[in-house]
Amino acid sequence: MSSGVWARLRGAVGEEWDRHVRFRDLHRLLDEYRHARVAWVDELTEADLVAMRCGLVERLQEECVRELGDVS
Repeated sequence: MSSGVWARLRGAVGEEWDRHVRFRDLHRLLDEYRHARVAWVDELTEADLVAMRCGLVERLQEECVRELGDVS
């Protein structure tokens, strides 16, 4: 490997490491937000899930009827 290639590779790795370190706290914060955003789903009961699923099916059926009505 020539010295120019090695220098470019070392520079690229250094830039990636700097970016990783610079944004490490931001990524950690985003992970916390992501986990908090979906944590409420774990607290749902089976009845809550069934109600949500039924509501979703009804909404999709209404949307299909509306789209079919627009096509005719």
